[in-house]
Amino acid sequence: MKQAVCRFPLFRLWRDWRGSLVLPTALMAPMLIAMIGFVADIGFWYQEQGSLQTAADAAAMSAAQAEIVYGASNVGTSAQAQPFALSAARAANSDRSALSSASVTIKPSAITVNGQSATQWVATVSAPRMSFFSGVGGLGLSGMPAGMQTARAAADYVASSSSACLLATGTTGTDITAEGAGFIQGVKCGITANSSSSSAISIPYGSAVIEGSSVNAVGGGSISYSNGYIGPTQSPIPHGTYAGTDNASVTPDPLANMAPGDTTTSSNLPWQNWQYSTASTPWTNQLGQGGFPTASNFVKYVCCSEPPGAYNGMSKINNPSNELGYGALGTTYITGGIGGSDGDSTIFDNGAYYIAGGFATNCWGQSPGLELQGNSYNMYNSNDYAFDNQCAILTIQTQPGGTYIFNGGAKIQGTATTDAYWPTGNYVFTAYSGAKNGAYYADQGNTVFGAVDSAGDCGTSPGTYWFDGGLNISNGTKNVTFCPGIYYIRNGNLTITAGADVTGTGVTFILEGTAGFDIAGGTSTSLSAPTSNCVQPAAYPIDADVTAPPYDGTDGEGICGVLIYQSRADTAADTVNEGASTVMNGWIYAPSASLTDSGAGTIAPSGYSTGGASGITGSLGIVVGSISVTQGGTVILEETGGTGGGSSGGGAAQALLMQ
Repeated sequence: MKQAVCRFPLFRLWRDWRGSLVLPTALMAPMLIAMIGFVADIGFWYQEQGSLQTAADAAAMSAAQAEIVYGASNVGTSAQAQPFALSAARAANSDRSALSSASVTIKPSAITVNGQSATQWVATVSAPRMSFFSGVGGLGLSGMPAGMQTARAAADYVASSSSACLLATGTTGTDITAEGAGFIQGVKCGITANSSSSSAISIPYGSAVIEGSSVNAVGGGSISYSNGYIGPTQSPIPHGTYAGTDNASVTPDPLANMAPGDTTTSSNLPWQNWQYSTASTPWTNQLGQGGFPTASNFVKYVCCSEPPGAYNGMSKINNPSNELGYGALGTTYITGGIGGSDGDSTIFDNGAYYIAGGFATNCWGQSPGLELQGNSYNMYNSNDYAFDNQCAILTIQTQPGGTYIFNGGAKIQGTATTDAYWPTGNYVFTAYSGAKNGAYYADQGNTVFGAVDSAGDCGTSPGTYWFDGGLNISNGTKNVTFCPGIYYIRNGNLTITAGADVTGTGVTFILEGTAGFDIAGGTSTSLSAPTSNCVQPAAYPIDADVTAPPYDGTDGEGICGVLIYQSRADTAADTVNEGASTVMNGWIYAPSASLTDSGAGTIAPSGYSTGGASGITGSLGIVVGSISVTQGGTVILEETGGTGGGSSGGGAAQALLMQ
């Protein structure tokens, strides 16, 4: 029988090889299956890792955001931040089943960002590593052992990057000090000393506190006794702790672009452009005399029988009714001064009045007393006040927009009912030689600078007021109101003593020469810088060389956001003491001066006295050479992104994801 023979060699070759492939294929199958399973699991793990990372990012950011919203005292520890982190992690991947068994941890640590203290929140999210194909064993393979997948993220909480709302500009020595029960707090803002001293910020004794969103020193800080605290705001306060930041960068002056308020040369002052009533024109030609009389005694009495003209000496005003000007708008010249007593009615009508020898009255009669209605006054007295009122009933109702010069200053006395109104205009008060109580001495009654309505509310038109020799509000004064405007005070303090109630809105006080401010206990003072109808700091003064009033170029407008501007050349000390309650809104800018707050005196923005830090409705920033808060003194600052035009260049607190 014939045997079948394969005619095709290729088929014969395949038949011979197929048996030899079965065994290798069988041996490689488990490995191939494992590789395929491993690749599939790797894809799943990458997907799960992304979910874990998203959860970690959300957890870290949530903790940082919670610290911004609720503060470090409420969200400053792992335990306090855990609920926020866990909730955010789960919400970020609510559809991922793997997160149901994940663990979330959150931990804060102190770091420095651009020289500023910050908090870094590190979140770690871990979950069991799920294995499907790669976990299968058998045929000599054990399968991949179980493990954990972990993702990590970090988010930085960086507080407001604004310049400090309390800046001590001194470069050596101890420039921020709190003693006894002194308290300095920057609410949502920082405190900085530019001194390179190792004790630039110091609590030498007592349980004083210096705290803010950050407390920085170019040099360092020190606590000599165990009860003080220096550092970021915390509740409760960790007494006995120094937590400030040393070796910080120098903080720039936030108002460095504002021009100097004055120079050491008095000829550069704005009011030097005013024409005082001196022993020269217009007196010589108008009166036919050789200037002023040799003495300013009241040598002759001429009754007011003529319309505007020239009067030589008026020693008495004791007629039942006296009136100068007769309603005409002429110019009246008087030499020898004006004096007298007990006039029922003395009226200066509309017009301009030049009075050599001053105006001294003692009219204790009944209403209407003394009434001035002129639109221009130029009074001169070389050895006493140019205007010295002792009338129980006084109405100074000058005309808005006028020019009023009191070369010798003004003194207001009388009783609690005495009213002195100085409506919007251009005013110059200069102290006579030897004056001890300033160029303007409010000793009794009520004073209003600016125009007010029938309800006593200030209007919006600003005025310009110069006090060359100081502005003194004494303890006999009842009320003083500063309406919007700019108030220059030179070579004498802005002094507010016990008993006075002082208010001012939309005002800027310019302190020059050797002028500081001194606010005593028993006063109630509330002052706010202008936020509208004002000159931006960088534009002040608008034009120092103008030849028409008011000569500073501001048209009476204050400096936006600046309450007090003490010239950089002025080192006169500033004080608030003995229980003075002082509400201030705006910048207190005295970069070369020392500020002392003592004896339970308080400096704070509006709203603090009734609602504490949470009730603040205003804002306050302070730039001084140095500051000392002693005994029960309190200084509260609030600077949220800039005060009016005096911006510190600040921004809001930030949460930055660093992963």
